[in-house]
Amino acid sequence: MRRFFDPRAIATGVGMAAIICAASLAVAAYGLENVYYASVFIPLAMLCCLAIAWFSFLRDDGFSGGRAGAPEPSPAEPAVIPNPSASPEAGAAAFEALGREAPGGPGLGFYAPRDGSLVRRGSVSRTAEGGRSGAAARAALLWAAISLGAAAALLYSLTGVGASFYG
Repeated sequence: MRRFFDPRAIATGVGMAAIICAASLAVAAYGLENVYYASVFIPLAMLCCLAIAWFSFLRDDGFSGGRAGAPEPSPAEPAVIPNPSASPEAGAAAFEALGREAPGGPGLGFYAPRDGSLVRRGSVSRTAEGGRSGAAARAALLWAAISLGAAAALLYSLTGVGASFYG
């Protein structure tokens, strides 16, 4: 609830709603030449904002079947192991070469298994500020939806946009 009343989320949501309202009115007035269509586009954008926020919440909550916040395990990358039976010295040298990084090449973390058992992998949605960027984005989307609903209601009641097709 703290993120919902964040001033940055409110400003972002109201700004998104203003841009969506301006684009809806422009497309309706100049593209379709009837302002009535703005009363269709604005609530449609409101529903899209709510759907994006809801599906984002379900994804982060782990509702889709995976564990919440954990990457899916996958098999390890194949490893090239030298043949030590050719000569013990050549095998030992080859194993030592595997432990060193080639100059200009990728680090040894590049060859770690993808399941995160050696190198811890973080979720893409997590950030340095504690992984709350998804919550802030959802709060902005909810404020945009609230603003779009209020704008649609005001346009209908004060100016009559959407009250009749022929006007």
